[in-house]
Amino acid sequence: MAAFQELAFHDLKESIELCEKSDLKLYLADGLRRMGNVFVELDGLAKIETADGSAKQKIQNLIAESAEFIFSADDSWEFIGSAGRKFSELNLLEKAQRLCEASYLEADALDQFHESFEGITHAASVALRLRRREDVNRYVDYLELLHGYAYQQDLHIANMEIILGHLAFDEQRVNDAADKYVENFRVLADLGGYARRVLELQAQELEQRLKNNSLSQAQRKDILQRLDQAWTKTPVAKSYPRLIFAIRSLLQQLR
Repeated sequence: MAAFQELAFHDLKESIELCEKSDLKLYLADGLRRMGNVFVELDGLAKIETADGSAKQKIQNLIAESAEFIFSADDSWEFIGSAGRKFSELNLLEKAQRLCEASYLEADALDQFHESFEGITHAASVALRLRRREDVNRYVDYLELLHGYAYQQDLHIANMEIILGHLAFDEQRVNDAADKYVENFRVLADLGGYARRVLELQAQELEQRLKNNSLSQAQRKDILQRLDQAWTKTPVAKSYPRLIFAIRSLLQQLR
């Protein structure tokens, strides 16, 4: 446990330091976003209660080591997430949000559409975990300002609407969430190409929510049935069959 995260942390830390010294901004953006994902995983590991003593110690050691990590871009930008606070003052998820947002800012300054798009999308995902509604809405607004928006407007709009769907789901506005999911996952599937990657990322976010027991049984059954009926034998099912399998497995458990 934590072995993969430890390896990823060390490799990415070294890569980020090298990029900062060599002024390789494009690769820096990629490294910051990936490091953000590592901090998300560290937060998840820290909350595991079933780990044995040895595993818990390894996790604690890695979290302690991660507390020493800093990056120069933290002093270069004004951030939405945890504004006015230094990186060292943030908790694990807040650091993940900061890293993903820095990735977006670094890539957008270089007009690198896909990297900036992924950075801000991941930042919004972490903000959702932190239940920071205002941050999520501001990221959605910023998506419209990305370089390349005019050329891939359908992709941008679908992604924004799915993020807002996640927000609605987290606030138990299940019907609103389902409305946004049904239409906009179809859009991503129909677009194909890079949009398929975005679909996979958002499908993973949706799958986590569908497995969450915060909804009543009736609410869970309703949204699962809606999504199953809407996406069966459509490009959504072909693009990411795992999501359809998860939906049907969860429905089976409710019977």
